[in-house]
Amino acid sequence: MKATIINPIIKDEVTFTQTSASTNGRISTLQVTLMPGGGTPLHYHRNFSETFVVSEGELTLELSNKASGSRREKHSQ
Repeated sequence: MKATIINPIIKDEVTFTQTSASTNGRISTLQVTLMPGGGTPLHYHRNFSETFVVSEGELTLELSNKASGSRREKHSQ
């Protein structure tokens, strides 16, 4: 069962598509919709890694004091 939470202040939306409970602790998968300028403050995780896939728009990440961008263009057919 998918669950969605919405940040009431910045309106970012997180949908849990897989949870550690439903995958016997293997993985949690989230679909995150960020508003322009949205996102989380700088942070890091000691116990797990994160993978980002941009499905639409542009995402900028700061990694070890370096900015890294990823973009997915919309294409019409």
